[in-house]
Amino acid sequence: MNKFSRSAALAFLLAGGSVAAMTTGVSPAYAQDGEVDTEISRPVAELYSDAAEAFQDDQDFAAAHMYLAEARALPDKTPWETYTIEKLDMQLYLNQQELDLALPRINAMIDTGVMPLEDKQAYLRIAMLLSSNAQDYEHVIEYGTEAVNYPDWDDQADEVLATAYYFSGDLAGAEQFAQSVIARKEAAGGMATLQTLNVLFNAQQDQGKEQEASQTAGQIAVVDPTPENWGRVIDYAFASGDLEDRQYLNLYRLRRETNSLAPADYPGMANMAVELGLPAEAQSVLNEAIATGNLQAGEVADAVADVSALTSETEAALAEFASEAAASPNGQAEVQYGELLLGYQRFAEAESAIRRGIEKGGMANPADAQVLLGIALLEQDKKAEAQQAFSAAEQSPATQPVAWAWGLYASM
Repeated sequence: MNKFSRSAALAFLLAGGSVAAMTTGVSPAYAQDGEVDTEISRPVAELYSDAAEAFQDDQDFAAAHMYLAEARALPDKTPWETYTIEKLDMQLYLNQQELDLALPRINAMIDTGVMPLEDKQAYLRIAMLLSSNAQDYEHVIEYGTEAVNYPDWDDQADEVLATAYYFSGDLAGAEQFAQSVIARKEAAGGMATLQTLNVLFNAQQDQGKEQEASQTAGQIAVVDPTPENWGRVIDYAFASGDLEDRQYLNLYRLRRETNSLAPADYPGMANMAVELGLPAEAQSVLNEAIATGNLQAGEVADAVADVSALTSETEAALAEFASEAAASPNGQAEVQYGELLLGYQRFAEAESAIRRGIEKGGMANPADAQVLLGIALLEQDKKAEAQQAFSAAEQSPATQPVAWAWGLYASM
């Protein structure tokens, strides 16, 4: 997980206000527990005024900080006087881009207990971001827990607070907060950011919650569909339990679709396709592996020649297979014929054959036919229909992991 960017925090912080606009006057304010005495004594007011003038007239930050240090050292100050001194000192440091020095001043402001609501809304989030930069995750959580309810809360703040929970070692807190962000975003018709999802995934994985982590991995792949992210989703599906060879092949198909096949996967996928009587698909996989440099042509020349001969023989017999499938009272033959057509990229014909098989019925595993139908539909960009097919296949334990992964891909 990436640490919160210091430059990004700075860009936000410097937008928070300008010291140049400040005056020595202090408006009345109220703390949560009641009215605050906002009287400023003459010694404090004079030093405050000297500090403000040193900055406004001469841009003399050193002198301004010196006057405020003198004011801070005065005895018997009220909480409001302390708050006023610390606020100006903090704003000076922000103008100087001295973030590490601004943070203690904000902490001191908060510690006075008299921070007005409007200032809380302006500065609690700043304090949270600065605390994150300082890796002070305890204060990030303290400030963020209150600031999350304020109007200026945004995606960046969600990321910072979720990350603080994680790096503080509160894995359950990180998981709970990230899930609350997802629920809030979904209720508003949006989605959580990749950073927040990554926090959730890491927190779940570190707690040994593999099932929950697999679901989050799926969300991450949809938000950020890289080969690496899809490969992780498919790895979860592979590891989900005992799958038949045909379902393993369906997962290899998804790896190929998402560009997440490893070099060693190509010969394995091709061999599996040949064993299942799908030489055209095997030939296509080997040709792709050679074209992309994942296999050297000389190393697999004999295998390519054998598969090419099988493909030609099968293609010559397609009409015969079609007739046999049509004559069969069992839908399995139609589904197998449809899967064969997938290898020749005759997707519309494959869809029709698989649909006929599903309608006939009598198959040992009807959900397998739904997975193949979903693939045929998706290859024709019929996403809504494909999702329906994958959703139907998810109802069967035998195909649930495979249909889940394909369904996620169809949802993009």
